[in-house]
Amino acid sequence: MAKPIKATPVIKGRDAARIVRELREGTPPTEKRAATLKRARETFERSSAKSKWASQ
Repeated sequence: MAKPIKATPVIKGRDAARIVRELREGTPPTEKRAATLKRARETFERSSAKSKWASQ
């Protein structure tokens, strides 16, 4: 039998302020994140260019 799901603890103080700021402003960009987004965009552009229905 599976374990019951526990409630997420309440976040307070600096951690709560940091999370609210990141939700409002977005996650700060890093080199790894930028590279991942660039690869994803290039992959999407290649796949949509090959697709028949994308040009309609």
